[in-house]
Amino acid sequence: MRLRPVNLRPPSVRRAPASASGAFRYLLAVAALCACSSDRGSGSAVEPLPTGSISLSLTPGSVTLAPGSVGGAGLSVTRGGKFAGPVALTASGIPTGVSLTFGSSTVASGAFSTSVNLSVASGAALGTTEVAITGSGGGITSPVAKLTVRIQ
Repeated sequence: MRLRPVNLRPPSVRRAPASASGAFRYLLAVAALCACSSDRGSGSAVEPLPTGSISLSLTPGSVTLAPGSVGGAGLSVTRGGKFAGPVALTASGIPTGVSLTFGSSTVASGAFSTSVNLSVASGAALGTTEVAITGSGGGITSPVAKLTVRIQ
């Protein structure tokens, strides 16, 4: 288990009056530290880092479409380590005039693939763009899988 430190900022502590005994001053300092570390949700000074991994692969990695047409690719999801949960998918860099949908925007636990569906408007501009697709779940984010979209 890997642990991540949590930034704990002590509350402002007032100085004990000069007339207070040394033992009383020590008790005030201990009480201030206990109050600082005990009111943090779980009460723990460290939180575990997510374990496992997610990777995505596209087949094919490139699609060529004409304006007014539809197409797509298959998306495989691989989970590693101790992660076996659902994976939420997102896409960015989608060209103007192209709509992108996933067969399922969340790949459920136990499932390993979905589709990437593209629909190109009849007035879409010609050109080539890379669409970035990522998956996340359980505090883990996959590396970017790139789908090259050519409109010609």
